[in-house]
Amino acid sequence: MIFKTWLCLLFLLRVTSSEKNSNCSISNAFYCSDGGCIESKYFCDFHPDCSDGSDEIPFNETIHGEKDGISCIVKRKRGSSGRDAPVRACLLTPEHVCNHELNCFFGEDESTCSHTYQCQKLPYPYTIYAEKQYKVRVQFCDNKQDCLDGSDEMKYSPGARGFQCAVTKTRITTKCLLPTTYVCDGVADCDDGTDECRCGMQKEGFIYDRCFQCFDESLVVPRKKVCDGIFDCPDLSDECLCSMKKNSICDQLCKVGQDCGECQVGQIMCLRTNASLPVVCLNRTNMCDQHFDCPDGEDERNCNIDEMQIFKCTDERSYIQLYRRCDNHNDCEDGSDEIGCNNLHECHPYLRNRDGTYNFATPRFTTKCDKIPDCAGLDDECNQSICTNGSLPAFCSHVEANGFICPNSRSSIIGKEICDGFPTCNDTSPPDSADEFDCENRFYCNDSGAVSLPIHIPIADKCNAITDCYDVSDEIGCDNTTHFYCKTGLPIYIPKRKVCDGIQDCLDGEDECQGCAASPFSSDAFVIHSYALQVFVWIFGIFSAFGNLGVLIHNILQLLRDRAKMSSLAVNHRILLVNLALADLLFGIYLLSLAVTNAVYSGSYCRQDIQWRASTTCNALGVIAVISIESSILLLSVMATNRLLIVLKPFKTRVKKRYVFLSLFFTWTFSITLATVPLSQYQEDYFVSSVWYRSNSFLTIVNRNEMESFVTKLLSLQDPLNLVFFNNSYSDWKPTWETMFAVVSHLNPSYTPEHLYGYYSAHGVCLPRLYADPSSDRSWGFTLFLIILDFCLFIWILGAYIAISRVSRSRGKQAGRNMRESSNHLERKITRIIITNFLCWIPICIMAFVKFGGGYVSDEAYAVSAIILLPINPAFNPFLYSHLPDLIWEALLPVRKRFASTKCGKWCHESMGKAMSMRSRRERSRATTKTSAGRKQNQESFLVKHRKGSPVGNTAKVTPISRRHGVADKTSEMLGQPHSSSHTTTANQEAVTTKM
Repeated sequence: MIFKTWLCLLFLLRVTSSEKNSNCSISNAFYCSDGGCIESKYFCDFHPDCSDGSDEIPFNETIHGEKDGISCIVKRKRGSSGRDAPVRACLLTPEHVCNHELNCFFGEDESTCSHTYQCQKLPYPYTIYAEKQYKVRVQFCDNKQDCLDGSDEMKYSPGARGFQCAVTKTRITTKCLLPTTYVCDGVADCDDGTDECRCGMQKEGFIYDRCFQCFDESLVVPRKKVCDGIFDCPDLSDECLCSMKKNSICDQLCKVGQDCGECQVGQIMCLRTNASLPVVCLNRTNMCDQHFDCPDGEDERNCNIDEMQIFKCTDERSYIQLYRRCDNHNDCEDGSDEIGCNNLHECHPYLRNRDGTYNFATPRFTTKCDKIPDCAGLDDECNQSICTNGSLPAFCSHVEANGFICPNSRSSIIGKEICDGFPTCNDTSPPDSADEFDCENRFYCNDSGAVSLPIHIPIADKCNAITDCYDVSDEIGCDNTTHFYCKTGLPIYIPKRKVCDGIQDCLDGEDECQGCAASPFSSDAFVIHSYALQVFVWIFGIFSAFGNLGVLIHNILQLLRDRAKMSSLAVNHRILLVNLALADLLFGIYLLSLAVTNAVYSGSYCRQDIQWRASTTCNALGVIAVISIESSILLLSVMATNRLLIVLKPFKTRVKKRYVFLSLFFTWTFSITLATVPLSQYQEDYFVSSVWYRSNSFLTIVNRNEMESFVTKLLSLQDPLNLVFFNNSYSDWKPTWETMFAVVSHLNPSYTPEHLYGYYSAHGVCLPRLYADPSSDRSWGFTLFLIILDFCLFIWILGAYIAISRVSRSRGKQAGRNMRESSNHLERKITRIIITNFLCWIPICIMAFVKFGGGYVSDEAYAVSAIILLPINPAFNPFLYSHLPDLIWEALLPVRKRFASTKCGKWCHESMGKAMSMRSRRERSRATTKTSAGRKQNQESFLVKHRKGSPVGNTAKVTPISRRHGVADKTSEMLGQPHSSSHTTTANQEAVTTKM
C-alpha cells in the first residue's frame, strides 16, 4: 500500500512539476508537486511543508530512476534543541539540478555542472555518506570556509600544489590555491581570468598575452597589473623591472655585482634613517606581509590592499584587514585589534532560521556610518538613530527587517555584497541591480556594466592609466601627463609611457609623432628638418654626382683613346683621377639618396624612423658615405705624395704603374674594411648601441646601459631555488648583447629584438656619430681613430702642397715670364685645394677633439658639419683636379658671344680690358726693373772675373731653362693645368694630351 502511495505521488510530481506556480516570490525555492513552493531549507527536514508531502519523499534506488530525480543527502538540525537529525536522502526532482543552488548537503545536485567546485578531500565521518563534496564556484575564495576540508579557502605556501590566483569579492582581494583541474577548463575562477590565460600555449617563460607569472612561480597576475605601481608578486618581479612607474624600494634591491655589505643578492636593503642603526636585510617574501620589517616601513607600501580597509596595530609592527578586527581572535601581536571594540558598532545578528543559526557570516564589529556596509543587516549604515549626521545612503531604502531585500527577487544579500561594483540582485541586467544604486565614493562607468562588468569602480581607480570600465569611461578626461588620447579614437587612449616607444598604438601612429624622431638632423616631419640643409643636400648631391660622373667618363675615354700617346706620368695621373672621381661620386650617390628619402617620407617621417634607421638601406648608405670619405682623403694623400716626389726630383722620379695600383688596392681595401667592420656580427657587441623590442612588457627602445641594468635586476630577482635566467655563478656572467638577449628571452621565447641600432643608426641621415660621447657610446674609440687618421692625412696633404708651392715659386723666379705665370697659376690652384681640404676636415676634427675631451658641441654644429662641411671635397674636387672648368668655359662660348654683343657685355669687356692692360703694364715694369738689375749684376760679375783673369767661357753654371720649364710642366700636368712654356719639348707635348 505504501509502495503504491509513493508511485502515485511520483506520478503527480511529474504531471504538476511543469505547472508549478510561476508567481512564486521565494528565491532559492523548492517547487512542490502540487504547484506550490517553499523555501529550499525546509526540504527534507522531517516536516512536510508541501501540502502533498513531495518535499519529504525518501529516495529509493529500486523505484527511482534518472528521470525521476537524484538522491539528495540532507543533514539538518532537529527542532529547537540544536541536535543533529539523522542523515537522510530524499528525492530531488530534475528541475532542481544544476540551478546554481545547493539543495543537498554534499552538493550532489550540482556535481555535474560547469559552475561547480569540487572540494579536495572529504573528512571522516562524512565519508560514510558520500565520497565527494561539491560547492558552487562563486564560493571559492570568498573568505568563508564552505568545504568541510577548507580546500576552497586554501592559501599559498611554498611547495603547495595548485594554481594560486587572486580573487576579489565583496571589496576584499584574497589569494587562494585553485586545484589544477580547474585551470584551463573554460571557466574563469580568478580575477581577470588568469587561470585561463595560458591555455593552449607552450608554457615557457613568464609573460603571456594576458598574464604574467611571477618569477618564483607563486602567482599569475593580469598583464594590466604589471608595472602599475602596485606589488602583486611576492618576489616583486611584476614591478621592479619597470622603467616607468618604478617603486622606490626596487632601488634598494641588492643587485648582481653590487657590494651590499651584509645583504645578499636579491634581498632588500632597508633605508637607515640613522647611521647608528643596524643594517636590515629583508627577504622579498617579507614584503607586503602585513608586518613592518624596515624601520621606515617602506616594505609595506604600494601593496595590493586598500588602505581604507586595514587596521594598523598599536605597536606599529603590523596591520590586519579591517574585517578581522574585533572577531574574538588576536590578529595583532599586541592584541590591539580586540581592544576598544565597545567604541565600534556591534552588528545585529538577525536570526532567521528555525534552528537558531545565523543567516550570514559577517563581521561582529565595524565602523559605523562610513558609507561602507559591513554588517549583514546594514544596521551600521542604515540606522537613523545611529547615523544622525546627514542623510542615509541610497541603498538603505531597500533595507527591511531581515536586511537588504532585492526588490526584483525578494532575496536577501549581505552588506559586503552591496556597492562592490558587481550586481547581486539582478545579474542579468546589471544597470537595474538595486544593490549597486547611488553608491558613494565610486565612479560609475558610462554603460553601468550593461555590456561588461563592473558597474562602478573605486573613485581612486579613475585615471590610473588602467582600464577598468569596459567602455573606458574611467580613463577619459584625465591629465595629459599620464594619458595620451588618440585623435582617431582607436584606441581612445594609451598610457603616456607608451608614447615614443617605437610601436604605433594609435591607429594613425600619432603617438610616435610627438617629437619622437627629433635629432640634430630630423624632426617628426622630415629626415632633414632644416629647409636650408635640404637645399644644400640637393645642391651638393647634384654637384658631387654629376660633376664626378663627368670627370670619370671623360678620363676613362681619354685613357682608352690616347693612352699610347701619353707619358707614364700622364697615365698615372689619369688613373688616380678616375679613382678620385669614383670615390667622390659615391658621396654624391649618398647625398642624392638621402634627399630622395627625405622627399619620400616628407610629412610623416616619425612613423618610419624606427624602421628606417635599422634598415639595410640606411646601413648601406652609411657604408657608402664612409667608403667615399676615407678613400677620397687617402687618394688625395697619394696624389699629393706623387706630386711632391716629382717636384723634388723631376728627372729622377719615375713612379711605376704597379706602385700606383698597389696604392689604389690598399686605398679601396682599407676604406671598405673600415666602412664594413661596424656591420660584422662579430663586432656587434662593440658597435650596437641600442635595440628595439616590439612586444615586451618591460622593454621597447633600450640602449646598452639600460639593457645591462635591466638584465642585472632580472638576474637579481630570479628565485635562488630555481635559477631560470642564469644557472651559473654570477661571476661568470659577462654583459654582452648575446648573453643579455639570451637572459631576456627566458621571459618569453618570442622576446628577441626586432631591430639592432648600430654604427650607422644613430640618426636618420645614416652617418656615424662624428662627435661621440665616451660615456654613452662604446664605439667612440673607432670614431676617434677615423678622426685622427683623417686629421693626420690632411696635415700630410697640407705639408705636401706647401712644399710643392715653395719649390715651384723658387724655381719660377729663375725662369722667364711664361714660367712665372704658370707658377702663379699653380700656386692659386694649390691654395684652393688647401682651402677646400681645410674647410672640410679641420672644423670637424677640432669639434670632435673637443667632444672627446669632455667639451660641449651643439647639435646644430653636428648637422652643419655633416651636411655642409663633409660634402665640400666631393663637390669641388671635380673643379680642382681636372680641366672641367675649362671644358665648361669652352662649352659656354656661344653664350659668351651672345652676351658680349649686348651693352652689358661690351661694358664688361671694356672694363676687363682696361684692368688687364693696367696689370700687364705693371708686370712689364716689374720685369724691366728686374732685368736691368740682373744685367747690371751680370756685368759687375763679368768685370770682376775679367780683372782676375777668368776666361769668359767659365762663367757660373746656370740651370738650363728647359729643365726649369720641365719641372713646371710636370707639376702642372699633375694638377691638371695647361702649360705656359714657349718651348715645345716632348714633356710639353705629352702634357697637352692630358688636357680635358
